[in-house]
Amino acid sequence: MKNDKQLSGVLCNELWTPEVQMKNVFVKFDNERIERIIPWEDGKALPQNAIIADDKLVAVPGLIDIHVHGNGGGDFLDNTDEALYAISDTSARGGATSVIATMSIAGDDTNFTKFEQIVKRLKNTVVNGSRFAGLHLEGPYINPERRGSFSDRYMRPLKAEELNKILDICADFLRKITICPELDGAWDLVDLIVKRTNAEISLGHSIASYEKAEELYQHPRVRQATHCFNAMVPLHHRAPGLLGASLLDRRVTTEMIPDGYHLSGPIIDMIYRLKGRDKAVIITDGNAATGLHEGQIIECLGGKACVKNDAVYIAGTDTLAGSNLLMARGLYKAQILGHIPFQDALTMCTYNAAKAIHMDDVMGTIEPGKLADMALIKADGTVATTIRDGKIVYSAE
Repeated sequence: MKNDKQLSGVLCNELWTPEVQMKNVFVKFDNERIERIIPWEDGKALPQNAIIADDKLVAVPGLIDIHVHGNGGGDFLDNTDEALYAISDTSARGGATSVIATMSIAGDDTNFTKFEQIVKRLKNTVVNGSRFAGLHLEGPYINPERRGSFSDRYMRPLKAEELNKILDICADFLRKITICPELDGAWDLVDLIVKRTNAEISLGHSIASYEKAEELYQHPRVRQATHCFNAMVPLHHRAPGLLGASLLDRRVTTEMIPDGYHLSGPIIDMIYRLKGRDKAVIITDGNAATGLHEGQIIECLGGKACVKNDAVYIAGTDTLAGSNLLMARGLYKAQILGHIPFQDALTMCTYNAAKAIHMDDVMGTIEPGKLADMALIKADGTVATTIRDGKIVYSAE
């Protein structure tokens, strides 16, 4: 259930932010922004158009998913309004108020006509769940040997004239791009992206050596690692590779998928111990099958995929094809599997995510002047209410 009415605020029995925990406070909205946080006295009359987060709920900043290809039956590459509505609504069901649309570019899209249509649709389509806050290009400049679920058609060699066209289409909507550091001309690629955009550059889908990864990590705009451990060469005691560099370099922020399939509990714990609360971001890496019912089969990833045992598999096989996480579930599983304290896991879903895409000035925390984005979450990780721009965009009731 949604409500188009502008809320005046939320009375919170318990409010958590990345920095503080507060009891009995009223988060006052001024239209789509947070005006202030007010201590609340029992018995005081509730303002009109306000809602209550009672003692069964924890109020937190709106969650932010910076790496998601789709969910709820939709994929950003579908290039339809219906897919965008499905992704926006499903993401809001998981407590996300902002998502970064993640995709690559098909090799047969030689003139980038379809890609341009997709970007225009993302920018212009009005959605009533999570907002689309930007674009993450996961490729096409990645290593086929660590392609993950990408087919050959979503990879291509670097050509400066093509990259310039891609950047023209994306403009300031591009928030992040994943490349492999061993790519011929990687430094030229970085220089061009930095010159043309404000996007962050993340390393992933790679067989790079430790030395090659560290070479690129010297650049101040190359300080992120895409879904740590996944689509990387496993850690070896004589060849730590990109994975070792990403874990050990204190400047680097790593994405992680804490679902128990992409990463086991001890590995989630290890990432937390090495990166701390400030240099890790929880993501879903969802695709069209994410969030569907157990056993439901859908066209996805150039084939068929289904949800089985709370993960996404290629239909009829035991081959993992994606995560079945929505953001609030990722927050919950990081605590249960990786023993990450709630406030630290929350930071990885909010402030760290906002900072990774240079949007921490408007989202990621609950404080005056920022967007009125909140999620009201139960102890089991399910979401009761999601609020975006001061309006309810999801309610479990």
